[in-house]
Amino acid sequence: MPMHMLKNNLLARKYGWLRLKLDRLGARFSEEQLIRFDHRSLLFIMALAAVFVLLTATGVHRSSVGVWNSVVAQRGMDKTGLLMGEPRGVRSDEWLGYVPWLLSQSHMDFPESNPDVGAHNDPLMLSMPVKDFFAFFRPQNWGYFIFDLAHGFSFYWSFKVIGLTFSFFMLLMLLTGSDFWLSAIGSGWIYLTGFVQWWLSTTLPEMLTAFCLTFIALAYLLLTRRQWLAAVSAAALMLFSVDFVLFFYPPFQIPLVFLFIFMLAGFMLRRGKIDALRHRLWRRLALLGAAVAAGAGILGAFYLDTRTTIAAIAATAYPGNRLSNGGEIGLLRTMDGFFAPLLGATRYPVSWTNICEASNFVLFFPAVVIVSVRDRIRRLKLDPLVTSLCIFLLGMFVWAAVGLPAWLGKLTLLSYVPSSRSLLALGTGSIITVMVFLSGRRQGPRSGRRMTWAAGALILAALIIYSLGLRASTDDYFSLPEVALITAVFAALFLLLMKRRWLLFSLLLLPVLASSSLTANPVAFGLGPITGKQAYQAAEQINAANPGLKWAVYGNGALPAFLEAAGMHVIDGIRYTPDMTLMRTLDPDGRYSVIYNRYANIELLPTDPEQRRERFTLIQPDAYILTIDPCAPELAAAGVDGFVFTYKPNDSQASCLRPVAAVPASHVWFYLRR
Repeated sequence: MPMHMLKNNLLARKYGWLRLKLDRLGARFSEEQLIRFDHRSLLFIMALAAVFVLLTATGVHRSSVGVWNSVVAQRGMDKTGLLMGEPRGVRSDEWLGYVPWLLSQSHMDFPESNPDVGAHNDPLMLSMPVKDFFAFFRPQNWGYFIFDLAHGFSFYWSFKVIGLTFSFFMLLMLLTGSDFWLSAIGSGWIYLTGFVQWWLSTTLPEMLTAFCLTFIALAYLLLTRRQWLAAVSAAALMLFSVDFVLFFYPPFQIPLVFLFIFMLAGFMLRRGKIDALRHRLWRRLALLGAAVAAGAGILGAFYLDTRTTIAAIAATAYPGNRLSNGGEIGLLRTMDGFFAPLLGATRYPVSWTNICEASNFVLFFPAVVIVSVRDRIRRLKLDPLVTSLCIFLLGMFVWAAVGLPAWLGKLTLLSYVPSSRSLLALGTGSIITVMVFLSGRRQGPRSGRRMTWAAGALILAALIIYSLGLRASTDDYFSLPEVALITAVFAALFLLLMKRRWLLFSLLLLPVLASSSLTANPVAFGLGPITGKQAYQAAEQINAANPGLKWAVYGNGALPAFLEAAGMHVIDGIRYTPDMTLMRTLDPDGRYSVIYNRYANIELLPTDPEQRRERFTLIQPDAYILTIDPCAPELAAAGVDGFVFTYKPNDSQASCLRPVAAVPASHVWFYLRR
């Protein structure tokens, strides 16, 4: 036998032995009504676990913290920590908000209350790492209490990326009858979606992870025949449902709860599920009751700790009083995910605000609705899960594109969901629906050639009309060749989907999504863009010499966050809830309360004789300017005795101050009140 054939035979035997072992291992955890594991699914899960460990160990993350390399510049540090890609300034809620707050929390040993975050127990509300009982119910933060800060940060990001991929894979394995390839493709689809990538640095990925794992845990609790697994599922249900609630962002959570309900109803109506539920029903109900009671008790304790914070948020002008009737984005924007391959960090129509707001899911569920209606007319049996999901998607589509009466919005709590935020549940539900629909390809009827051509012509015509309408609504931002390309590609994808050509559909779709989404976030390591700066080290030293001092920052709206990261207590910068005591000192009559009673980024400016400014000036819903001189008596009365400038102040501004340190290369000057 030739040598190469002998080697191949040996490899085949070795792989066959491994495959057999993994198949046997998978069979021990498989159940007919739930997930059937084999060597492929186990290898996929093992690979994800290995990547998670590798990323955490090396300190790699996809944060845009590298923006600080240019915001607080230092020679030779323009690319510190950057491995690939570009940090994104548009993700200021992460690099300007979360990361400085994280470092501030670390300096204070992770307290429940941090005045640099907000006036109440804001870290608890923001899913920040906090050393208390509730930390256990936020597994994404466990790394901060196991490793040093940099590796804990990497653990947090690994949980985003790998946690989302794993949980969505497992959810699809449960819903598609353990179809490995569709589940793997679906997990890649959700990760590569532009909406997810441009919101990756928020809590969106962890929220979706908790959503998926909660559903899986509940399904196993209701259907497993293994008593020990039912008990484990009850514990997992309590953990991940509490984690989901504690993200405290109703605009994303309320639509996801509706998706959960419709998905569960359709899943349980499938053949054999009710019979499996009846097996040891009272034991299952007891475990479910225990999990619900424990979760309710934990959330009740959380409410007692945060009720003043919740009340403060509800009383704010923004976002507390933000209500919606849906339909704000309209039909064209609801479906604009088709144009995602043409968008980028700096390429989007001006009317779409920014790339994050412009990002969206590609919605293919209309094709599933059309096929389902056709099958119903033919009196063919429909999958109850697909039917239930289609009902949800049509309802959520109406909310996003058209809107509902105010009374119905209040009744369903959708009034707390701006239509742009309902896109998360709409897009996630669409992906799930498509994958479940494709999993029925073996039973699905094949269309005749005449029907295929008719469907293709109808889809093409609809996409042409839609694309031209979107082009007109954006003042011809997209060129005609771009419109033609998008129309042709997605018409082909719709046709492949309706014919259940899952492999060709996937091979075309995933590269189209990846072409733009993979560059949305950088690949980096460490927190060096902040902690490696001379200005950061100088701030740490000054703060250690003047503990408890309040600081005010002039000249750069981002510098307050940088100094908070170094441990300083700064009165401006981003505040989740306002410090009303401080503000009433600066505004005794409460004249400007509607301006400062909000989540906002506060910027300080000195008075200018040539420009008559109000004390408080609102510049956008989440930002305002406070105009006040460093030597104003109100600041002294508020206990502000430290000042930092991004320029060397003139004699008038610094008349009551004395310099203590400076880092001119980074444009940072420190002063204390005389």
